[in-house]
Amino acid sequence: MAKFVLVNAEGQPIHRQPISGDHFKIDSIGTGSKEGDGYDWVRIETIQMQSNGDSECYGFTVRPSPNPNKSTYKTAHFCSNESTSTFIVKREGTMVTAEIHD
Repeated sequence: MAKFVLVNAEGQPIHRQPISGDHFKIDSIGTGSKEGDGYDWVRIETIQMQSNGDSECYGFTVRPSPNPNKSTYKTAHFCSNESTSTFIVKREGTMVTAEIHD
């Protein structure tokens, strides 16, 4: 289980649709770095949305990043900044599915 908090480029929590350049502060069991103040951090690189009749698809790609609350460039994540993850949420009729691809 993990908790994701959407924050802006300065690391402040926000309550709006995400945009490229925003970050997720991730609180998950067993991870979290000193650089991340106990959290893992990723930056949103791309966002894509598709709608077709009774189905919708929302996806975004993230990359491990430094903690935006600090003035360091050291990646604050258990993966390197060379990796990416893509999250996809689909709705087809009343069925909703979620996927993550690393």
